[in-house]
Amino acid sequence: MNREADLALNLQGTKIYMSEANLRKLIEELVDNAFKFSPPGKTVSICDRVEQNRVILTIRDRRRGMTSEQIANLGAYM
Repeated sequence: MNREADLALNLQGTKIYMSEANLRKLIEELVDNAFKFSPPGKTVSICDRVEQNRVILTIRDRRRGMTSEQIANLGAYM
């Protein structure tokens, strides 16, 4: 699925100290999930920033979201 037009990047070039393989897997899973549940034409944005010596990586989509009950029932890899 070609969704490049729906991707918005706002990256600062922040250094993240973890293995490239783990970082790649983490981002691939989160971005894939964001696109999976966002309809074509809706933006998925990725941005990073540093706060108190911590990297904050945000991946945001434009889907309807989940209820508190749905979140409470989540488990690993769900």
